[in-house]
Amino acid sequence: MKSGSERQRPGAPGGGIGPCALAIVPARMASTRLPRKMLLDRTGMPLFAHTVLQAERCHAFERVVLATDDQEIATRATELGIEAVLTDPNHESGTDRVGEALAQLEAREGPQWEVVVNVQGDEPEIDADDLGALVAAFEDDDVEAATLWAPLDPRRADDASVVKLVADVRGRALFFSRSPLPALGHGGEPCMRRQHLGVYAFRPNALRDFIGLPKSEWERSERLEQLRWLEAGRSMHVVRAHAPARGIDTQADYDEFVERAAARGR
Repeated sequence: MKSGSERQRPGAPGGGIGPCALAIVPARMASTRLPRKMLLDRTGMPLFAHTVLQAERCHAFERVVLATDDQEIATRATELGIEAVLTDPNHESGTDRVGEALAQLEAREGPQWEVVVNVQGDEPEIDADDLGALVAAFEDDDVEAATLWAPLDPRRADDASVVKLVADVRGRALFFSRSPLPALGHGGEPCMRRQHLGVYAFRPNALRDFIGLPKSEWERSERLEQLRWLEAGRSMHVVRAHAPARGIDTQADYDEFVERAAARGR
């Protein structure tokens, strides 16, 4: 296979060139805050299908696959013409589920993807152009993992459900936290804070390395899996997104999404 810098990718804007990229959408049935979240369908199709559709709108992907632990979700996906693979229900994270799905695909078809992107199934409004920019970061051979960020609304600086990050001048993540980051010290000057958007991209070998790492001290404290990568001394590139995508965690989140979808339909 040609390298990402040489390979022609059909369908890309302007006949673009880029790495061969696969999007995997993990969609588990269990959800403590919003039961059966992935199958909610007041918009006319289940939540996971909206996310798959957004990923399919991104010209950077040659293929989009749903990875689920539940036969009901897999059956519904098949009815909608979405490719789905069944994975172990005991995975602790979406990244683990993506890793198993990739292993299944490679076992059947052989290694062929240069970049694998984990697009969480509860991100139905993730921007297709932002996903494309994330894949484009891998045109730099030194990038082995990458994620997205957007400017943080100052009103959400103390919201522990919103993850913040800091990065160096080369665009590499230094730390992620649920606390305000950076903190405003005594007499310190306010600065723009960054909100992390939980979309991860890896080279396949880096994804396998990530899954093989033990949970780290930072990860256990913050409850953020990406910290194990940084604590292991690995590099994660960060790419600016147009705007924060609105993930679906609660019933209120879903109700607001339904209203926005209806407004777009009108």
